[in-house]
Amino acid sequence: MIQTSGVRFSNLEFTKKIINAGLTHVDLPIYGANDKIHDKIVRLKGSFNLIMKAINNLKKFNIEVELHTLILKQNLQDIHAIKRKFHNIVMRFPFPDPGSPLDYRRICVRLSDIPEEIKKDIKLMIPCIQNNESGDKDLRESEEIKFKPESPNKIGRYKSNPDKKVKPLKCTNCKFFKRCDGIYPLYLKIYGDDELNPQYKI
Repeated sequence: MIQTSGVRFSNLEFTKKIINAGLTHVDLPIYGANDKIHDKIVRLKGSFNLIMKAINNLKKFNIEVELHTLILKQNLQDIHAIKRKFHNIVMRFPFPDPGSPLDYRRICVRLSDIPEEIKKDIKLMIPCIQNNESGDKDLRESEEIKFKPESPNKIGRYKSNPDKKVKPLKCTNCKFFKRCDGIYPLYLKIYGDDELNPQYKI
């Protein structure tokens, strides 16, 4: 399996060559339901049409194709159209990547702005954000994430990596504390923790 932009698979001869080398599964990114939004996000004109051609080429040889998207400020209004057009697409929430040139503040959408039916697809593992108060089995046990009790509301003082999730002090007594994944410190620095609604034990 390979994860790629998919552009080169728009060439049928290249596709045949890679398949003959043993390719069985490809994971491709789609950021819009049309070329206008997708091409703008990836900054490559014609990219969307090339990926559509790549998908057709791969399907000619019965190669398993998995599609994924990131929910961004730039495509949030198009997210329902993306889901309708690509039925089994995997929805993901962007994580801070220290090695990426992208500005997380510019691309990161506010969790509360994501439609409820889409939240269910991205598996955030944050029960109070996803309105899941049942503690169902789909909420896996996760390793406890540490926070600094002496500065719970001063996110900038966290010493963890930007992609290491944390939990604010307000979440300490939530009945889902051990089942919740927490959220990225950089997200909290941008939007704060007002969206988090701990469900306290009775």
